[in-house]
Amino acid sequence: MDIFITLLNTTGKSFVQFAASMLLQSSVLIVVLLLLDFILRRRVRAVFRYCIWMLILVKLVLPTTLSFPTGLGYWFGEKLPAIADVHPQSVTSIATESDIAAAMPTASLTWQGLLFLVWLAGVITMTLLLVKRLFLAKGLIAQSKNASGKIVDILQQCRKQMAVHRRILLRLSPVVASPSVCGLFRPTILIPQDLPAKLNSQHLKSILLHELAHIKRGDLWVSLFQTILQIVYVYSPLLWVANAMIRKVRERAVDEMVLVAMGEQAEDYPEILLNVSRLIFRRPALSLCSIGVGESKRTLERRIRHMLNRPVPKSSRLGIVGLIATAVIGAILLPMGCNSSEQAAFQTSGKVRSKTNTIVPGVRVGDYTFDMSKEDVLKSLGKPKAIFYGQERYTLNNLPRMYYMSYDDISFRILDDSVKEITSLSPFYKFTNGLGVGDSEREIKQAFGDDFRLRPGQWKDFLIYEDEGLMFEIHKSKRTVMEINVHSE
Repeated sequence: MDIFITLLNTTGKSFVQFAASMLLQSSVLIVVLLLLDFILRRRVRAVFRYCIWMLILVKLVLPTTLSFPTGLGYWFGEKLPAIADVHPQSVTSIATESDIAAAMPTASLTWQGLLFLVWLAGVITMTLLLVKRLFLAKGLIAQSKNASGKIVDILQQCRKQMAVHRRILLRLSPVVASPSVCGLFRPTILIPQDLPAKLNSQHLKSILLHELAHIKRGDLWVSLFQTILQIVYVYSPLLWVANAMIRKVRERAVDEMVLVAMGEQAEDYPEILLNVSRLIFRRPALSLCSIGVGESKRTLERRIRHMLNRPVPKSSRLGIVGLIATAVIGAILLPMGCNSSEQAAFQTSGKVRSKTNTIVPGVRVGDYTFDMSKEDVLKSLGKPKAIFYGQERYTLNNLPRMYYMSYDDISFRILDDSVKEITSLSPFYKFTNGLGVGDSEREIKQAFGDDFRLRPGQWKDFLIYEDEGLMFEIHKSKRTVMEINVHSE
């Protein structure tokens, strides 16, 4: 049970670190996109605005540590702690069973572990709802029947007009309240069974063009992807706002595609849309399985007003200029990782120094163990940043019997050319319970128990666990871990 709780707390700590970093970075991006959208909405086509909003979906699948010279985080990350990243190894490290057995077990479930369980329960619940709604879409298709007559002929005309070459099913449903499209692999347009008799050919054509536009653009796939990301990042309130904006801008981009396809009859589309909506209008329930014409009255009014106040677009494609502009904006806003000295310390010649960052008391810190020699350390890490003992400084050419070799994120005490102590200087190295440099004294005591000795100092205190071969340097006022010293038992 202790091993399970330790693993749960470790996972919870990594989850909280990543979730907090992604929450902050994605929130910053969404706020920037809201401002950008407000500035551009009257100046650019909806298809460009839609592509800009797609950047938030891209952001959610990228690592929070992504850093690139074009990104704002590369230049200002250290001055903007709100978007500072967590080193990837500290998030994705997975403890082995032997590591857990070697480390001190956590006595009780931490708040990070509890928060992880709450998140997991939310994800499972929303995933089950998604599966239910996917089956609902399948059930709607099963309850419908194949369309026939003039509406099928109109669909064939619309397919040619919209340049949709794949097979599209058209079915009449006694259940659906408004036209919609569902089916990822076999797109199916569902029409209320009594609607064709109430509309003329031009109205039916406008409806089918709208649904075909959704199919051609792959909107069902994007909608599903949105839903999955919303499930994973259920804790992000601004992501719900962003997804609502994506849906709204998507409908306007579809309207642009329909206007272009209608050609000379495009000016009639807003009035047709209004007339059709009067017949089918019903506020739809939130659906994850279909996309259609019907929506809230207020949103529909805004769409129609938007079309009336803007000229008919000549093209519904993004274009080269739009693609370049989207790429430039993405290159600036997506990489929020810091180009910090701490991040640079984790790397040598572009490669991570330690393949495993786990601290095992009395055995190792990362890849470095107590059976290493001075030459092993030099071969692995190169020339040290400093060689010292007390106030004395040395070079590799005049070494005493005992000394310290210090690097950016780790230090070694050498005695008779053999490693006797290893000191972790950065949060990169973690115990299997997820603790490391930067954590609080209280968390250390909770994890490793009460069998310790506290040695006070002028600027820092020393929390010593003799039996485990551990010593923690504690900041005098902040009471957080500054260094972790590990020595063999």
